[in-house]
Amino acid sequence: MSTTRVAVSYAWSEEESGQNKQAVDRFCAELGKYTTVVRDNDPETGVGLGDSLREFMRDLGREDLLCVFLSDAYLKSPNTLYELLVAWQRSKDHPEEFKSRVKVWTFDCANEIYTDEGRLDYVEFWKDKKESSEARRERIGMDYLGKTGQESHARTLEIAQNVYDILNHIGDKLGPQSVDEFAGWVKKLKGLEKKTTEQVTVEKVFENVLAEVEKSLAADPGTAAFLASCLPDLLTKKGNHWILSGKAHGSTFDLADSLEAIWKSLDSFKGSVHGFRSLEKFIGGLTVLGIDPNWVMLHRTKLSRSSAQFPSREANVVFEQKHADLLPLVSAALADGCIRLHHMFGEELVGRQLPDLPAVPAGTVESDREAEVKKHLVKCTQSVQKAEKCDTDEALEEAFQDVRDLLRNACVRFHEPYYGSSESYGRFERLLKEDLKLSDLYLIFPEGSGRFEKIFENHLLVFQILYDIFTVIQKQTGGDTQPREVTT
Repeated sequence: MSTTRVAVSYAWSEEESGQNKQAVDRFCAELGKYTTVVRDNDPETGVGLGDSLREFMRDLGREDLLCVFLSDAYLKSPNTLYELLVAWQRSKDHPEEFKSRVKVWTFDCANEIYTDEGRLDYVEFWKDKKESSEARRERIGMDYLGKTGQESHARTLEIAQNVYDILNHIGDKLGPQSVDEFAGWVKKLKGLEKKTTEQVTVEKVFENVLAEVEKSLAADPGTAAFLASCLPDLLTKKGNHWILSGKAHGSTFDLADSLEAIWKSLDSFKGSVHGFRSLEKFIGGLTVLGIDPNWVMLHRTKLSRSSAQFPSREANVVFEQKHADLLPLVSAALADGCIRLHHMFGEELVGRQLPDLPAVPAGTVESDREAEVKKHLVKCTQSVQKAEKCDTDEALEEAFQDVRDLLRNACVRFHEPYYGSSESYGRFERLLKEDLKLSDLYLIFPEGSGRFEKIFENHLLVFQILYDIFTVIQKQTGGDTQPREVTT
């Protein structure tokens, strides 16, 4: 599936049925075969595009599109027209960017925007709305409007001030003659149909995970035979070795059922310490294969220039007073690595999650702010002593180059990336990605909406079984759960 995203802005509430809605539904269904379609009435996401669109526009990638379906109802709705206003404000100083990112289809009932007289009719409509809102605000008083009322008035004012310029910009463009042609035009514009013949398969997305799992199976025949007895549908014999079957490669297996089958037979496993470690690696790889590869593909493309967001309200899941940290699992999937179970269930912070960046006082000059961030990363990836020796620009730059090399090795060679997830990393995202060029430092944040099941099914049950298996493995290996040392 393509990494291009297409957001659809349409007056869903105002036009809940009829030919217009049917046409837009067809458009979404057709584009959805090739790429991610963001729409506010998607029953799976359950989010309003008013909020998600503003986030979409802030994070608009080079390949992303906003497709707007204009109707008379759309042009008279403060909610939908404000969505178009957000897009306009994002690019109004760069009209070519707006033209390349925002594509508009106009229904017959809104064709008047292609005449100056018709555009002025909508300007007059919003002028009357603004004056009515101002009169009501004056009559009631600001103290009684509340935050929501004040925001509604501010939106009406913004729309009234900008509606002519927006419609004038849209009104001089010609497009396809039908919504179906519009869908075909968008697909051709972004090369989506061509990309479907080059789809990245699960094997490609999780290429290293599959290789590591099969390497561990080949290196430990006893453990492989035990796993084959537990999972006859997922393992198959190739010559003298056990390998994963096509069912695992296709990401169609039930992860919870597979883990439960291993758990139920674990008492009969007579492996050595090495065998239990091989078992953990297999389970860690299998768990990563349970994550939606389309989500992984989408966010891998974002990580080098910005950040990844996973749909969870919390970074930790609590069940029966046990904690499962989701971030190590997400980072492992994004780096094409097998999750180490102790990274998810360890009592202390383990793995590659970096501590908060230091607070920088307001008014600090850019160069000093960069220096503080560099020293922090030297300190938490190497040593406090090394950071303290960075007393000149040359020494700091030399030490920071070591940081870049270490991040690169951890991510590309060992598939165990360093990552930041606190608000401090969100505040410094631009500095880290654009100024310091840290493409191998992963920034991963919970979205604050949605459920983790959107990318990982039955996660609570999976984490419960994983924890039960982890406790047995930890006991059998003497609690030896130290992560591999990553060197430059």
